[in-house]
Amino acid sequence: MTTHTQPIQRSTPVVLVQRYPLPFFFVAAIGIDWLLSLGIVYQPVYNLPIVLAMSYVPALAAWFVLRMTGTAEVRHAFRQRLRTWRVGWRWYGVALLLIPAFHLVAIGVGVLFFGGAFPLHWQRLPLLLAIFPVNLGEEIAWRGFALPRLQQRFNGLTASLILGTLWAALHWVLWTVGIDNPLPSIALATIWTISLTIIMTWLFNRTKGSVLLATLMHAATDTMFILVSPLAESNDILTAWALVTGMTALAALALVLITGVDLGQGNVKRKA
Repeated sequence: MTTHTQPIQRSTPVVLVQRYPLPFFFVAAIGIDWLLSLGIVYQPVYNLPIVLAMSYVPALAAWFVLRMTGTAEVRHAFRQRLRTWRVGWRWYGVALLLIPAFHLVAIGVGVLFFGGAFPLHWQRLPLLLAIFPVNLGEEIAWRGFALPRLQQRFNGLTASLILGTLWAALHWVLWTVGIDNPLPSIALATIWTISLTIIMTWLFNRTKGSVLLATLMHAATDTMFILVSPLAESNDILTAWALVTGMTALAALALVLITGVDLGQGNVKRKA
């Protein structure tokens, strides 16, 4: 009597990617970006090239996983998200103005009740055009690739909590640069990033899964935070961070209460 045994399938890198595409994506994107972040910590003169590289590492990781695991239908859906732009002009206004408005209101509240400076450099607004292509690399990955896959398994809120935490984790090393005691700032920035992710998930779902609109919101946010009204120029950066985080978190909570935990998930096709 002969017996037949099943061949043992070795856990090669290819098999691991095919079996765990989303975990592989997150580990690769965050791990490589942590290594690049160390370059900023120790060689700040090379900031710009490293920041550009960090922005597109997640996109490259997403592309690699799609090449290894994606079907023709999945790849088409991914490309469609990159091309979606006909979503109504009001959504362009939301993408460009919503988060900067929260930021300015929070800084104004801080000056009114706690004193300090209100940095404002309107002449830097055109630099949004330079920041947009930097943010595009991240959004191809976070909203174009990861969020639809997460929303296949979870509701919009849970997917946002997972994605926001991992998106923040990618920046943890970077957020230690130039700060003696970075833990409070990292904690606030993490809460802020998760809150921003909830808002961006709602925008993504309401705009038929548009990566362009997500990138516009990301670019408008970075332009305001880094250039137009930088927290670093306020007299008390920790208080400013707390106020901005609180304002953004309240807006995210309001969205959840208004739209439900799906965050408008029914408006976008559930196809990763």
